[in-house]
Amino acid sequence: MGANLPACSGQILGCGGMRRNMITILVVEDEIYARRSLIGQIERYASPEQFRILEAGNGEQGLQIYREENPDLVLMDIRMPKMDGLALLKAIRVTDTDTMVIMVSAYTDFEYAITALKQGAVDYLLKPIEDEKLKDCLDKCLNRSRTRKREHIITGQDVAARYARRVIQDGAYGDYVGKSVFHKTFPSYRVLNLWFPNMRTLEWEQLYEKMEEVFQEDRPFRLLPNPEKVWTLIMGSGREDTFVPRRILRALSEEGYEGYLSIGGKHAEPGEVRNAYQESLHALKYKILTEERILWEEKLNEDERTNFVWQPGQEAMLQEALRDRNPDKLRNAISRIFHSVRRCEKIKIESLELLFSRITLRFRELIQETGSLEIRMREGSTGILDFNGLEDMERFLIKIGSNICEMMDAGQGRDPVDIVSEYVAAHYDQDVTIKEIAEKVLFMNPAYVSHVFAEKKGISFSAWLKQLRINHARELLEGGSLSVTEVASLSGYNDTSQFIRLFKQETGMTPGKYREKYMNGCR
Repeated sequence: MGANLPACSGQILGCGGMRRNMITILVVEDEIYARRSLIGQIERYASPEQFRILEAGNGEQGLQIYREENPDLVLMDIRMPKMDGLALLKAIRVTDTDTMVIMVSAYTDFEYAITALKQGAVDYLLKPIEDEKLKDCLDKCLNRSRTRKREHIITGQDVAARYARRVIQDGAYGDYVGKSVFHKTFPSYRVLNLWFPNMRTLEWEQLYEKMEEVFQEDRPFRLLPNPEKVWTLIMGSGREDTFVPRRILRALSEEGYEGYLSIGGKHAEPGEVRNAYQESLHALKYKILTEERILWEEKLNEDERTNFVWQPGQEAMLQEALRDRNPDKLRNAISRIFHSVRRCEKIKIESLELLFSRITLRFRELIQETGSLEIRMREGSTGILDFNGLEDMERFLIKIGSNICEMMDAGQGRDPVDIVSEYVAAHYDQDVTIKEIAEKVLFMNPAYVSHVFAEKKGISFSAWLKQLRINHARELLEGGSLSVTEVASLSGYNDTSQFIRLFKQETGMTPGKYREKYMNGCR
């Protein structure tokens, strides 16, 4: 019975035309009249735009449709041929704790219904099902489903996003359900990557809400977890692909985030999402060579680009500056190299990446040749994506090379801890971390810098930074003219409540009480 049932109810949208907020319901019932009656009750409950209905005539067919369609809600009878409701529930719960399951049973199946609740069903309905009880049950379940679905999409944990993330990371991912859901969500798609100089201050939900404003109901999208350097966005492809990136950058610009956006080619196969991601990431790297904010992989014209070739003597000049531990010579050598780079009209980004690697390799070779144990360069994670432009990259290399020269110059070596202290003294009101200083200023291993800092200061970096900020806050409070919020911001705390809590921990009183006590003591 029910062997050749349609995958979707004929009254509603086709499976490939689902709207983003549509709820999918699977009804599993072996008695065709009972199944049709239940579907009719559900169809009277809400408009076709809000849900679609799938149906199966037994547990085995229900499991197959569940795996192909990943419904939000399953209503199933307990007693069915081939596979009963309890066995189907158990099969679903092996890998899925999110899909809501409602058991439908007769009075004689009450003990089975209790067992189903213990095994993960969210509710049960007794036959014959009253309209009002079905409505109350669906209200509860569908509200919960919408909330959970939005939470999962926001956090990148829904099935389509999870599948895309695994394929991007691993290259292949044998998840049939994930692949099917991804394909239904994105029959054709593009991968976009966003980069901002201040991207670490952008909250996930803040960005997601902005994307909701941009996409509205026009096309599906998924925001993938941030891998530190870029935000990755998958969007359904359509006729107006060229307008979407502009809307994204405009929406973010209104919030004060000026950045770059790259777009890979158009794809249809779910398994190609890794290639689409790499295309987009490759295009994004070209931001270092252009002032364009939107970078299309399709418009790069790679065949017209050339490789950069070092001019005679440039590499030898760099090596000489390093051997002499001479920061001025090093600055001159790197500046000459980048002058040659700028003269190349269309340089391949791979060639620029190779240049960056060769210069940093010379830094490492110097350290290895001298056998210095005090200087330990970190593993190379800095790359093209970290820089706003060629000038930014040039300044970075000069700073790193100069620091190495100064620290290794016998008799004039600078202690890394002193450099950290000086840097923090000038930037403590900003979001500063030992990791960032080690990587961006010293070009050294963060764990090593953190260890020698704690060893020399007798206190961890985070505790030392907190003391520095609180002492500065005291001075500002004693001035008497700034609000507590202004003092918090100038001391490096964007969260005033956090500042008040930490200040009280350190001083034994709130900032307001501290100022009041100081002012009274001065009278």
